[in-house]
Amino acid sequence: TTIDHPFLLYNPKTNTSTESFDGSGVLVCSIDNMPTQLPLEATTYFGSKLLPLIPKLLEVDATKNFQMQTNVPRVIRDATLTANGQLTPKYSYITQLREQRRLKTTKSSSEKRVLVLGAGFVSGPVIEYLTRNEQINVTVVSAIKQEADRFAATNSRVTPVLLDVTRSESELNKLVKEHDCVVSLLPFGLHPNIAALCIKNRRHMITTSYVSPKMKSLHDEALAAGVTLLNEVGLDPGIDHMLAMELFDLIRDDGGRIDSYVSYCGGLPAPEHADNPLRYKFSWSPRGALIALLNPAKYLLKSKIVQLEANGGVIENGCTTANFLPGFNLECYPNRDSTTYIDSLQLDTVHTILRGTLRYKGFCQNVLGLIRLGLLNDNPHPSLQSNDNLTWKQFMCDLLSLKRDTPTNTLRSVIHQKLQNDNQLQTIEQLGLLSEDVCIEKRSNPLDTLSNWLAKRLTYGPNERDIVILHHQVGVTWPSVSRTE
Repeated sequence: TTIDHPFLLYNPKTNTSTESFDGSGVLVCSIDNMPTQLPLEATTYFGSKLLPLIPKLLEVDATKNFQMQTNVPRVIRDATLTANGQLTPKYSYITQLREQRRLKTTKSSSEKRVLVLGAGFVSGPVIEYLTRNEQINVTVVSAIKQEADRFAATNSRVTPVLLDVTRSESELNKLVKEHDCVVSLLPFGLHPNIAALCIKNRRHMITTSYVSPKMKSLHDEALAAGVTLLNEVGLDPGIDHMLAMELFDLIRDDGGRIDSYVSYCGGLPAPEHADNPLRYKFSWSPRGALIALLNPAKYLLKSKIVQLEANGGVIENGCTTANFLPGFNLECYPNRDSTTYIDSLQLDTVHTILRGTLRYKGFCQNVLGLIRLGLLNDNPHPSLQSNDNLTWKQFMCDLLSLKRDTPTNTLRSVIHQKLQNDNQLQTIEQLGLLSEDVCIEKRSNPLDTLSNWLAKRLTYGPNERDIVILHHQVGVTWPSVSRTE
């Protein structure tokens, strides 16, 4: 059990569990909260910063007005939330937050309906979070019936709807109109059309995707309709923006000037579970993760614009070894157009800005083989259009213009000659892409066919862990001295 949900009632007769005290079964509570596991170095560091302040703290007269005492060091004053029975001025905003929360709770007395578009990897946690509020009912939409049904099977406040949003705009429009808010977890290319329907019906919309030019063009229209189109609220982009802005505000409050900003983020399997040639497993859309490898990149480095080409140019020419956390053996590569954030993050003084992706060492080299063989091509392929059975080995022969009965050793030699890389060939083999035993599930084009295949092979197993690594590097010039932090 977790701190958020400490109790679990398990009924061995029905093999079911509920977060409740009521009913028959065994009540389970198992929470680990072990602050003693903090590294000794962390305790030493915090102690070294706190102990010098204690003598000054002892000089403070608690019977007098805290704000009138001039001998209180700034660091103590800034860290004091309450004094003399009330919030200190710096934290008086908490009163407003409490009032806003009270009003929000009052307004939410009537039930709300949220429309979740998409039932993939990310949808589960979103639906679970939304339905924690008993006043929220969720409708989940998917073009695959089983995907939507699995959420409804475990939650009575989730309604499944079978719908291909690309083929029935009228039905989608009806659903948008019937709900209070729309959360789109579909591919980013579909967001603008959905946003247009939200504006038309005056419904707010949330996505985790980057703001595309088409989405940005809807800004004025949404503003006029009083509709919020909230984008980039995932991990990356999303949480990284929040933490970066918090850091920037602290620097500016202390008079610093931001000269450079480099940020790397990656959602990865824990090291002990990175047990495949790509050292990667999917926690979000496999197709989205693969197609992102084909994006171009643009960033500012020492006042010069650097651009890397699409279709593998970033992976081939932009991948470098990370200069931090050496124990994780990481590599990184630029992510999309970093220069667009100069304005939105208010970084007009920087000479360098780069946002990038983190992967374990070897990912870029090995995935480059998939790109070079055309396996990430999203154009329809003739071999994937028929109903005939097709093995991966046969499809690889088709991609390389070989006869399907070409011996496997010959196929290996042709692939190696094309790639000129032993590791890339080994990756192809270990991913099962030379298999003669399994018929592939055709998905019209190589990208979707490979995505479907890897979604089953590079998935997290029971009790496997993932990790998030987010690393910000900010160069700062202070009023009296220049240094990088």
